[in-house]
Amino acid sequence: MARKASEEEKNAAAALEAALLAEGAAGTPAEPVDNEPASLALNAAEDKPKRGPGRPPKDQRSGTNAEDLLAQAVGGGEASSAKKPGRPAGKTKGADPIALGNQLVGIHQLISMFTGTPEMQISPEEGKALGEAVVGVCNEYGLSVDGKTGAAIQLFAACAMIYAPRVMMIRMRYAQEALARQNEANANVPTYSAN
Repeated sequence: MARKASEEEKNAAAALEAALLAEGAAGTPAEPVDNEPASLALNAAEDKPKRGPGRPPKDQRSGTNAEDLLAQAVGGGEASSAKKPGRPAGKTKGADPIALGNQLVGIHQLISMFTGTPEMQISPEEGKALGEAVVGVCNEYGLSVDGKTGAAIQLFAACAMIYAPRVMMIRMRYAQEALARQNEANANVPTYSAN
């Protein structure tokens, strides 16, 4: 069933025809004024078949009603009501400097344990200050430490903070057990005197 054009659509078509006629009278090249674009836009909206169930194809989601077609014809661009696909533009949430500071404290503790230098440990206040500085630099230079990259970095840091101390303790226990076995073996070896 065809849809009848509304008064607004008829008025927009009349305004388009008047604008085209005015351009022709203003001294543009002597070409016949083609009134078909406005009538085609209205006919396209009226002859539109009834849509079935389900989501319409991408080319039918926006820009097919008469107002959008007229806006494209007159303005030469997209209709104002058409939305752009994707996430809405806006400021993304930055990384949490406190959480980043806590991770930096943990990383420094790991470095201290691995290298045997207790001077490498930093306090939570120093970690917070360092985290705020890192987030500030990232914000200024447009670097993202959140999203997929941030999640991967946080996973790596959390695994390092959880498993690295355990690996160190296991290695120390193996070394102590090996030393104890060696001491037992040395204690059981009879010693011979030269006398």
